[in-house]
Amino acid sequence: MKYFHILLAPLLLLWGCQPSQKTAGPSIKVLLIEGQNNHRNWPETSPLMKSTLEKTGRFEVTITRTPPSDGRKQDFSASQPLIADMPEDLQQQWATWRPDFTPYDVVISNYNGVFWPEEVQLDFVEFVNNGGGFVPIHAANNAFTNWEEYQKIIGVGGWYGRWTEKHGSKIIWQDGKMVLDNSPGKCGAHGKRQPVYIDNRNQDHPIIKGFPSTWKHPTDEIYYNMCGPAKGINVVASAYSDPDTGGSGKNQPIVITLNYGQGRVFHNMLGHTTEAFTGAGFQHLLVRGTEWAATGKVTFPEPDTADFSTSTIVTKEPGA
Repeated sequence: MKYFHILLAPLLLLWGCQPSQKTAGPSIKVLLIEGQNNHRNWPETSPLMKSTLEKTGRFEVTITRTPPSDGRKQDFSASQPLIADMPEDLQQQWATWRPDFTPYDVVISNYNGVFWPEEVQLDFVEFVNNGGGFVPIHAANNAFTNWEEYQKIIGVGGWYGRWTEKHGSKIIWQDGKMVLDNSPGKCGAHGKRQPVYIDNRNQDHPIIKGFPSTWKHPTDEIYYNMCGPAKGINVVASAYSDPDTGGSGKNQPIVITLNYGQGRVFHNMLGHTTEAFTGAGFQHLLVRGTEWAATGKVTFPEPDTADFSTSTIVTKEPGA
């Protein structure tokens, strides 16, 4: 968003005092996991999320990077490779990647790649089960097809050998509620990337409280045929998947929440393009959803209505 320079100086003090920009309170400790992804822009999007969160004054974000992939071509019909499938030098690197989840309130995943070591898997499940928050972003729900507990944590996922017959029901939004689709078939699809209209489906949820009922989001993908255990899912927002651009012709849940044990999961399927992370609405979702996952509540004031539009895409620098 652009501001006239002539107005900027006298407004700086007032702007810095706006509660929507900075909210006093204890720091929320965030661990952001990256290092592999079938979306090549992860080195750009992780810093954007870190900046968006930290500029609120409420989050302290630590990034942990896994060892790299071995460069093999992605196989969307099969589960992700195991560490044992990696060259010896990468296996040695994986042997030393052991993130400690215990100091953190919430984990954000910008990761889709080789299965984490079993020790890390067990520690992660314990972290969420005991009350830690989790925020999978976009392709993080493609990850770990055959890790049963991860599928329960995220609710639904797609691609990499997922089928409804084995992995669970697909979800759609129909007649004012989430509906399970048990028809057989592959899980995971999307139409062409395009600007997205986001429809709020739970105005009382603290994450989306104060958002308009519909708003326009930058060019992105609308996932559909997402399947999984689908237990306890609350649909926060959906988007229409346009059949004219290869979509399903249905309203698809695109932002959901659920619980795993004592932990809270804010599952945001938006975030394919780097541009998507500059969307003002996306940034509000990230901030509010991450706080909710970490604490079970949202203390940030309702967002400025100027950050939303049904006719134009509103973007801004992270944290602005």
